[in-house]
Amino acid sequence: MKRTKNILALAICTVLSATTFLGFASTAQAEELSQVKDSAKVNYGTVSAEDQALLKVLFDAGYYAYINPDLYAKYGNDEAALFNHFITTGIWEGRQGNQDFNVDAYASAYDDLKAAYGNDILAYYRHYINTKDTETRPVTTLHIASQWGITVTSLVDPSIVITPYDVYFSEINGTADLESVKHGVLITDKKMKAQTEAEEYRKFLVTHGLAY
Repeated sequence: MKRTKNILALAICTVLSATTFLGFASTAQAEELSQVKDSAKVNYGTVSAEDQALLKVLFDAGYYAYINPDLYAKYGNDEAALFNHFITTGIWEGRQGNQDFNVDAYASAYDDLKAAYGNDILAYYRHYINTKDTETRPVTTLHIASQWGITVTSLVDPSIVITPYDVYFSEINGTADLESVKHGVLITDKKMKAQTEAEEYRKFLVTHGLAY
């Protein structure tokens, strides 16, 4: 009996762990919606030694490798190589170096910061790293922004606009392809509209004794 209970407990833990991981995976993928895929639209800058030291505190190599399979295939778990990619390429493309911070969400959520920093990506990172323990600014990811009803615009490419529903659709479908998400949202909206119209039409028929 005891052995049966242990097996059952292990099975439950396994299911819960898998569910938690899948939830994390979907949320993590959604955070990449703001990544700019077209390098022609990216202005690759230079990160100073001082800023590199600051970013290194925030950077999570494991997360960066996980969320970027192309980089994992190239660099594996080489933390130095992954960080070098982040500061020379990834940060300018809107790639996220830590699961708790999406620069586009942060900039879109706070008008005072947007007014002060404009499109200066590094300025937002400096502000977040230096003040996260002293200021109350909870909107730091696309997931949180969506919960607050905030639409996020990319600092790199303003044509990339991510609505709360885009994030939701991305998370439930496990995709970070914004074009697919937008198309999926469009299809879903049309289906919902058609369903609503059908329900209203049926109510009309029932009201006028034309249906039961």
